[in-house]
Amino acid sequence: MARLFAHSDLLELANYSDSPVINGLTDYNHPCQIMADALTMMETVGRVDDTKVVYVGDGNNITHSWIRLAARYSLDFVCACPPGYEPDAATVAAANAAGVGRITISHDPREAVKGADVVYTDVWASMGQKAEAAERMKKFQGFCVDEALMAAAGPQAWFQHCLPAERGVETTDGVVESPRSVVFQEAENRMHAQVRKMNGETREGKWRESREREGSGERGGGKGALPPHFSRPDRTPHTPPPHRTRSCCTAWAWPESGERNKSRCAELKKEGSALGGAK
Repeated sequence: MARLFAHSDLLELANYSDSPVINGLTDYNHPCQIMADALTMMETVGRVDDTKVVYVGDGNNITHSWIRLAARYSLDFVCACPPGYEPDAATVAAANAAGVGRITISHDPREAVKGADVVYTDVWASMGQKAEAAERMKKFQGFCVDEALMAAAGPQAWFQHCLPAERGVETTDGVVESPRSVVFQEAENRMHAQVRKMNGETREGKWRESREREGSGERGGGKGALPPHFSRPDRTPHTPPPHRTRSCCTAWAWPESGERNKSRCAELKKEGSALGGAK
């Protein structure tokens, strides 16, 4: 698990590592956070596919992870930001080219949030941007997710934030503490989602060790081989198991919907709690 600043450092680490490297956070994206966000959507909205998610604020690493998720799920993702603070254009183009979800950039937050299933925000000055905080405060006026903006979204909208929040800046106390806010449920889901991911990599490591001991060259065997469900950008993808049919960046996401979602969420939490409490 690598939590770094420069994304290039993560890629270099992965290039030289013999073990799987999980992206815990970089200045480019934050896939582990989006795993928790997607899990929270499954618990509240009931699905990830065919939903509208509106991110209000800076086109930062959280935004990039949502955009990459929209390349795999039929999300209608909208980034509402001031001019000049848009997300990476190449990431947007690649996700739209995938033809799965839809990514839109807007400069009008009140128009953007209409009909949203999830309204999401983050701090306006993030990694390496604290020196710009005063300037950003001026540029982001009108982009605070307050009670009026949530009302414009509609009664179906849930509020998410990756936390910690700067209350009174990008959002308000009233929104964070409202019945439509799931920020603390979302924070709890960071543990469940990441324990599940790390446990998967542990099982994968044991699989690889056993194959190396056997010295087999069959179906991914042999030294340094990866199990059938694992893929990296520099390796040929393999077929994942049935319950993990699509991946999000370096982290897996789950495609079930409806009642299967609720059942799967309960299983993940039970497994995560058990693993988290193991000695």
